[in-house]
Amino acid sequence: MTRFVAFAFLIVMGSGSLGALFESAIADDLADCERTGGDKQIQACSRIIESGLLSGKPISKKNLAAAYNNRGRAYGETGALDRAISDYNAAIRLNPDFATAYYNRGVAYGDSGEVERAIADFDNAIQRNSQYATAYNNRGIAYQFKGDLDGAIADYDMAIKLNPEYATAYNNRGDAYEKKGDLQRAAADYSKALSLDPAHKAAAYNLQNLEKQPSKESPPATAAPLEAGKPGGDTTSHQVEGSTGLDAPD
Repeated sequence: MTRFVAFAFLIVMGSGSLGALFESAIADDLADCERTGGDKQIQACSRIIESGLLSGKPISKKNLAAAYNNRGRAYGETGALDRAISDYNAAIRLNPDFATAYYNRGVAYGDSGEVERAIADFDNAIQRNSQYATAYNNRGIAYQFKGDLDGAIADYDMAIKLNPEYATAYNNRGDAYEKKGDLQRAAADYSKALSLDPAHKAAAYNLQNLEKQPSKESPPATAAPLEAGKPGGDTTSHQVEGSTGLDAPD
């Protein structure tokens, strides 16, 4: 099963009078903390966090929060969810309005099976960014996991309203409609997801499976998991945000 994918923030270097080799090493850490993932990203972000410096100057709280967020994302990718949550906690303490950190912590809680905490964090992310389509999608999955199909559909509706090209939200809404027994709407949503993304494996599997059902037979009303759909597996898809950028120091 696939997992959520976290957002990381870009880091922008400021000008300075550092030696060329040292300056190059800092640039490498900044780039790796932003984009690489895995152990390389963890090590680069750790060096930035531990040094307390960005381009030779004291790092701002906002930038330090971004570095913690990015390292948390990398920990989450390796399955170290406790460490990921700890880093997101640090990011939120440093920047209480950091919507992406709330979102990513919600993903980590969801992957840990703590659905109520996940919903609370998606709530916080949405409160700080009302245009957060992926947060609505993931909160919908959490509601669906709890069996609240109407709440899930309302969130998928909002995700689609904010991003009409959001194939995964269409797939997930189709899954919720299917579980409610509304097979016509489910088929329409799976088809729409595939028209937006012909490579969407979950939507293709769901539509194929739906077409095999007798026309009057309703599917079992089981709660959707918090894992991404794939053939022979789960039928909903969720995602985590990517790396966050750090501003250039003054």
